[in-house]
Amino acid sequence: MEKFLSGLHDHLLGIKGALNKLRKLIWYHLHFYEKNKDYTRTLLSDLRQNPRFDQTKAYRMIREYSKIILQVIEEGKKEKAIRKEIDPYILRDIILGRFPNLSEAGDHLYDQIVGGVA
Repeated sequence: MEKFLSGLHDHLLGIKGALNKLRKLIWYHLHFYEKNKDYTRTLLSDLRQNPRFDQTKAYRMIREYSKIILQVIEEGKKEKAIRKEIDPYILRDIILGRFPNLSEAGDHLYDQIVGGVA
């Protein structure tokens, strides 16, 4: 996570505009996970399943990453590049690929995707 966050900060330096930052953030997220498959597998399958995961440094760093995503989304709302009715937490969860309640994820995904293409 330290390597991921350090790289993310470097990739976002000098980028202007929330949508440009969001595009880069999403690209970096997917690129990093693709290039570091062992890390991704460990994070997603082993660490997150640990009942004490929320007490780890990795968890705190993931929360920091989550805050960065939320900041970019809020910046986009202020710039009026992201619609004000977009729920930043749902958009964040879509980017992170996590949904605390899977039975509700379908509606949120549908709303975001169709709202984005309609």
